[in-house]
Amino acid sequence: MFGGVLTYFLTPERFITADIGQRVYEATAQSFDRICADLGLSDRRIYLPVAPDDRNVSKNNSWLFVPQSEETTIPTAAAIDSAFVVEDESRGLTVQPTGSELFTTFEESLVEPLGDSPEALCAQLSDALVEDFELAKSIEYETAPDEGRVSMRFSEILYGNATQFDHPIVSVVAVGLATGLQIPIETTITDTDPLAVTFRWDQSEGN
Repeated sequence: MFGGVLTYFLTPERFITADIGQRVYEATAQSFDRICADLGLSDRRIYLPVAPDDRNVSKNNSWLFVPQSEETTIPTAAAIDSAFVVEDESRGLTVQPTGSELFTTFEESLVEPLGDSPEALCAQLSDALVEDFELAKSIEYETAPDEGRVSMRFSEILYGNATQFDHPIVSVVAVGLATGLQIPIETTITDTDPLAVTFRWDQSEGN
């Protein structure tokens, strides 16, 4: 009886089904894919961390930067003041990542400090994605900090089409790594069934 009463009071009044979430995400992703195609931008996806001292000002923990080409210079988060970056050497599109608010929720729920190493961050993020957000059934990861790389494999992800713009599960991990390491993180999807992603960073710029 106690369990039933507890469930009644703790159960949300409304549930958002996975199908509804999928449809909302797909509509947004398709719109951004069209914008990137119309602007002739590259397939690169780079997550830029906002410095801790600047987060209260920007009200954001990171930016997703889509550069114009492979040779485009990556700007700092502090230099971003518009969705369209039009500097000669740094042209591209910047948007708030899909995983930005999810990461904020995850960070606020931590009972320990946010990790500052790839291994610690992967452990924290994997646990949150599987146990708290239930965005994947399980996650396997391999860290290679000496190579500036983390590889992750996700089984039974909630939103199926990982090739669309800024997939939520990829975005949360990229935002988490960028924020924890305070370094730009570039993502590459290496497989889709199951979803496998490589997260890379320039070792000369970070820890």
